[in-house]
Amino acid sequence: MSGTAGGPIFHVEPKGALGSRMFQYLVALRFRELVPDCRISNVMIPEWGIDHPPLELEEPVAWSIQSHHVDLQPLAERVRSGQVRSIVYTGRGQRRENFPSLETCRSAFRPAVISPARFGERYIVCHVRPSDIGRVRPDPNAPLSPAAFYAEIIARTGLIPVFVGGGAGGDHTAQLRRQFPHGVFLQSGDNVLDFEVIRQAQHIVLGVSSFAWLAAWLSDAERIFMAVNGRFNPMQEPAVDLLPLGDPRYQFCLFPINYDVPPQRRAALHGRIAPLCRFIPQGQLQRFIGDAPRFDPSVDEMLEQLDVAWYLARNRDVTVDAEGDGGEAARRHYRDIGWRERRSPFRMSEQAYAERYPMAALEVSQGDYSSFVQHYVAVGRKRGYRLLPDECEPGEDAACDAVKSTPCIDLLAEETVVVEHAAPVSADFVVVAGGSFSRLLCPQSAASFNRRHATEDMRIFRLREVVLDSSMMMLFSGHQPIPETFYLMNQEDYDYALVKPLHPEATNDAAHHIIGCNAAHGSYYHWMMQSLPAIDWGVRMRRHADIALAVPPLRPWQVEALALLGHATWPRLTLRPVAHYALASAEYAAFLGARMSGIVSRAAAETFARVRSAVAPAEDGADAIYVARTDAAARVAVNEAALIAMLERQGVRVVVPGTLPVTRQLALFRRAALVIGPHGAGLSNIIACEPGTQVYELVPSHYPNPCFNRLAQTCRLNWWGDVFEAEAGDGNPMRRTWRIDLDAVARRLDEIRNRMANREPAL
Repeated sequence: MSGTAGGPIFHVEPKGALGSRMFQYLVALRFRELVPDCRISNVMIPEWGIDHPPLELEEPVAWSIQSHHVDLQPLAERVRSGQVRSIVYTGRGQRRENFPSLETCRSAFRPAVISPARFGERYIVCHVRPSDIGRVRPDPNAPLSPAAFYAEIIARTGLIPVFVGGGAGGDHTAQLRRQFPHGVFLQSGDNVLDFEVIRQAQHIVLGVSSFAWLAAWLSDAERIFMAVNGRFNPMQEPAVDLLPLGDPRYQFCLFPINYDVPPQRRAALHGRIAPLCRFIPQGQLQRFIGDAPRFDPSVDEMLEQLDVAWYLARNRDVTVDAEGDGGEAARRHYRDIGWRERRSPFRMSEQAYAERYPMAALEVSQGDYSSFVQHYVAVGRKRGYRLLPDECEPGEDAACDAVKSTPCIDLLAEETVVVEHAAPVSADFVVVAGGSFSRLLCPQSAASFNRRHATEDMRIFRLREVVLDSSMMMLFSGHQPIPETFYLMNQEDYDYALVKPLHPEATNDAAHHIIGCNAAHGSYYHWMMQSLPAIDWGVRMRRHADIALAVPPLRPWQVEALALLGHATWPRLTLRPVAHYALASAEYAAFLGARMSGIVSRAAAETFARVRSAVAPAEDGADAIYVARTDAAARVAVNEAALIAMLERQGVRVVVPGTLPVTRQLALFRRAALVIGPHGAGLSNIIACEPGTQVYELVPSHYPNPCFNRLAQTCRLNWWGDVFEAEAGDGNPMRRTWRIDLDAVARRLDEIRNRMANREPAL
């Protein structure tokens, strides 16, 4: 960023597509009305010639992280009083009180083009939003509008329909084309042109689209017909307020609560809800919203329906007394806490309930009840309504819906930083897997040790308003786990993560937290191979003035490793073993994920080179070292002592890494030209080896893990490997023993030394 002297800064972190960024700009303009000398930063909307380059943030900095509610007045007062110099805004701000006047907004987005197809008084322009079905993370609060909605408006007005937008050529319009054969269907493929077609129309119909909403609101249209549906209905998404009550241009059609559904179910759903949609005077709609809820049941009525077993399983903060009376504990907790926090007393899928019972959806929509849970207790159970979708087996709950809609980190991230682009790997090292790989391993396992010919993209995902569960080192968005952060845990843990209650502790909202480890943070390999690159690149690519490393209590060797990179003195959020932390700003690096052990990463290699440069080669080291596992209790080679004796006769220095400080371990490896060792954490120290070093790994057949093969390729080391048979044992690979063929090792070492002596080029 580049900065200039001037007034305070309102810095926007862009979110979403064009429409979302336009809303964010309106929030910035409103703040500038409150603080006239403020400078807007990081808003570039070239479609409308808006260019506010990013400015260097000036201390002190305050963050505004609410998604839609924005406390602009208090922020402005803090800026005017000198308490704050820069505001960083990360929300979406889709509430009318966040905007300047309509005239100011129109001036900000003056028509970029004159629509070549201007539709005057004989036409009515209807926006058709593309379906979210098929996207990684569909938006359930953006349902498509039934054809009957458009049909009633067209019948009322007698106007010719013009369908415009990204959905005007999709599957959703097949029925519209059949129903309106004389309608006009525009497929421009140009967002700005679509925006202007809507804005320059005299009559407009709005489905659920914030992009189209903004075009209509900025227009000079005579009439705007708006569906009070999805996120436009405050009973469905209370945080959003885009109902222009008081604007005489608008006529409102109230829909039952409904969610986007797969195409195969859409026609049936539309058929059920269309008869319940009705146009409603503005005054009546305002009263519905203001008086809601009118008929919610009491806490005692809710307690009568409490499912004790489910509630105890779902809410782990319930304390059961010494007598073990779980029922009383659950009732007490619901009355004192659950009721106030609007926790459900029983299993329910609200989306399935709304789809199956449109009358219930209408009653909640018009404010009779605050939610479907309250509706069921008050009237639904008396009508014989069911709580769960048909596809849920008895005993399951709404988690079966959650599995289908777990958030994707790519879509959740407010910013994705590409640390490394995929690129070819030049062949300046050898990868030699002996014949034992094909003889003792299945083809898939054997192939995993082959040379990698390209690196992969490596990214850092910067996130807002997430919760970190330190027991799994997993991130949650809302109450849903982010799958990409789930690593080295079993399926049962993940299943529980879908429904587990979260009780996040507050953290420093002004700090940006660099997630510094995964669930295997105590392992030397995972710390060196994954944590160090994640922390290193997070610190080096930081944009926030106030950062903290989110890590558990560090052991001395972990601090020693951090110090080699110069990162040991950064502030830390020290995580307790089992706790939840609310992080206003955080980042998760792909280095920490499951694919890291199977790829070649030049970005990780750069971190390892920085570690290597911080350690001098051991003056008392040796050219050839053996990485012993004599201090390990897992995957024991029964004849390791015989192997050590053979190697020592050949002048190989035996090293037991786990008995040495980190710097000493790395210094010995940096000095070595040949590293020999069985698969184990000690081989992680090859990150300190000079490029071109020979690494010979002894692989047990019951544990064919290619992670050190990949680490060697990452560091441009020559990797050699042989597989040796496991002895009898149970299914746990950690407890099985294995035997090394000493003759095979001797033959392989002869081959390696011959290549070293002849300085043969890489294969």
